Amino acid sequence: MEKISKCIFESEYAFTVSKAIVASVAIKLAYILYSVFCKSQNDTDSWNREGFKEIPSPPEKYPYFDTKAINTWLLNTKGHILSLGNMPSLQVEKWHKEHGPIIHLNMGTAHWVFINNPQIAHEVLVKKGAVTSERHNHKFAYNMYSKNGSGIVFNRTGKKWKNSRNIANSILSPQNINRITGGLEQSIDSSLETLKEESQKNEPVCLLPYLELITYGVIIKAVFGKDVASIDDPLLKKFIYISRGVMEHSGPKGNIASVLPGFSWISRLTSVEKDMHAVVNIRDVSVKELLNDAVSGETDCLVKHAFSVKKENNLSDTDIIVLACKSR
Repeated sequence: MEKISKCIFESEYAFTVSKAIVASVAIKLAYILYSVFCKSQNDTDSWNREGFKEIPSPPEKYPYFDTKAINTWLLNTKGHILSLGNMPSLQVEKWHKEHGPIIHLNMGTAHWVFINNPQIAHEVLVKKGAVTSERHNHKFAYNMYSKNGSGIVFNRTGKKWKNSRNIANSILSPQNINRITGGLEQSIDSSLETLKEESQKNEPVCLLPYLELITYGVIIKAVFGKDVASIDDPLLKKFIYISRGVMEHSGPKGNIASVLPGFSWISRLTSVEKDMHAVVNIRDVSVKELLNDAVSGETDCLVKHAFSVKKENNLSDTDIIVLACKSR
């Protein structure tokens, strides 16, 4: 019996040892393959090219997991998304003080470069604008809101973008602006009078709705020739909703899939994607009505000029809708 027990014990021990050896070899092999893979990626990494000075990147990186593709998961196991905190602008300002006027942040699948020096920004974005003016292919901003390439702000560089920019420069020429200045002044005076009347009621007044009334009222009057009557005007509320929706869904907070594609399922399971479509649909319906009224009406406004030159710039009604809403 003792011999049998000893035999069993030795066989179990040998089996355990063999498993440990196999596991160790597997781990070692995985490490070697991972090292080779990372080295090959670094050799072709445009952010660490030989002969160029590396852009400073803050060391405060935390791991995250994006399983969209194995390459993405391996290369972006750490980044700055979780380092930005509740006030990203203050954190970025702090990093600039620590690392200089140019910093590089790893934001998931996207690389963000921040510049806080006006001379450097002018050199990069103006003098080298031909190679630095491209846009990221963003699901909401480009595919949905810009209708796959209309307008200026979210559009990618190309012939249509140049045509849109040309028509925008034409619309915003001093000659056109001077023609509508009188209407804009009336809109401002009306909004200020509304605020004055409200302040005379001897009750606390929240200024934000009235600042929005003045700002959006002037823009809506200039672009579409429409007057905004009060802070409760449905047209004003629609444009505020559209603007806030664009701000939210164009950034990582409202659209996590823009920086971590592997988490796109969150948008599908929650109301995020539904909210994106709602913003675009309200924009389309509202602006179409405003365009029809503006073109058929007698009030001089910027979209009238846009329609008068759209054929020579090869722009469609959809291009005008996106361009008109981007004028804000």
